Amino acid sequence: MDAMQKISLHSTTDATSTSNATEINTVADFNQATHSAQMVVFAFCKQNDEELAARVIRKNLQVMDRMIKMQGLKGRCVESIRDIYDRYVSYSQYPTLVSFSSVCSNF
Repeated sequence: MDAMQKISLHSTTDATSTSNATEINTVADFNQATHSAQMVVFAFCKQNDEELAARVIRKNLQVMDRMIKMQGLKGRCVESIRDIYDRYVSYSQYPTLVSFSSVCSNF
């Protein structure tokens, strides 16, 4: 909360200055209040941006984790299909399987 500390610092230093003209004090007080409000708004915007960035980083990590899980599932599926073909396709059918795969790869 650096912005709040700056506001407090400005209000204490400006309150110690003495001026005889009431209008000048009113304008100065209004300017100080405006400046303080701008600093608070800026601090909230900065905090909001930081929280948004943190949310985006967390969401990115979630998506990456899901992608890794999906890649693992894809790999396990391919291995399962490979193992099924290794078990159930006899070696006498292997040339037919190779020609079929070459036809499929042309499409």
